[in-house]
Amino acid sequence: MHAIIALLFCVLLGVMLKVQGLSALLWLPLGFVISLYASAQIALPLMLGMPRATRLVAKGQMRAGVFIPLLVVPAIWAGAVFGALFLLGYFWPSVAALIKANDALNLGSWLGFVAIILSPLSRKSRSDFREDFERSYSRFYTVPTPSHTMNCTIVRQLPNHCVPACLESVAKDSGITSITQEGIVRQFPSVFPNGVLNDLNKSPNLENVVRDLGLADGIYRIQFQGIENLAELHRENEILLM
Repeated sequence: MHAIIALLFCVLLGVMLKVQGLSALLWLPLGFVISLYASAQIALPLMLGMPRATRLVAKGQMRAGVFIPLLVVPAIWAGAVFGALFLLGYFWPSVAALIKANDALNLGSWLGFVAIILSPLSRKSRSDFREDFERSYSRFYTVPTPSHTMNCTIVRQLPNHCVPACLESVAKDSGITSITQEGIVRQFPSVFPNGVLNDLNKSPNLENVVRDLGLADGIYRIQFQGIENLAELHRENEILLM
């Protein structure tokens, strides 16, 4: 998705250079950056934050107070943007007319808005937003209780699939049934050649795997029930918990 937006940006910049001249080098990127940032503050909390918060609140893992900043922050940004446009048109109508007639600026603004609206289609964008969500709203998480803490799910390990089996177990604890050992190895062949973790300077790669699979926020909630449970898990799956 990022590559598509970058390609569109380059194409539109070339078109506007031909239409509007060298000034397009300033106005199109400026409109894109401003719109990208403002749209992210308004749209992403509603598009990605609200569904995630609703799911966590329903599970009892987050307090309902999280909905206040998720709604207030976009409202403040939307009010600031539209208020600024209204004041600009009211007090400086000639400047507003120039901005309205600036095709490069307007085109860049629309591209920035579209980039944010389509960003949830990108796995990396969703992963980055999850990390921002955890960092920004961590104070709303409830203290884990036995009824809200995940237990280690027993899975049948395939030969030499130690770490992928562990990741499948974490996925099942998180309620994700689409992640399997075979799928993990197929998706990340350089990290798990033939199912075995290639651990030579691969720690950052494994971190990326956990993040890309959407498991980063679930691992720390797994309850450690005792050494006897770990021994049982080891006998069944030959898994070393991360």
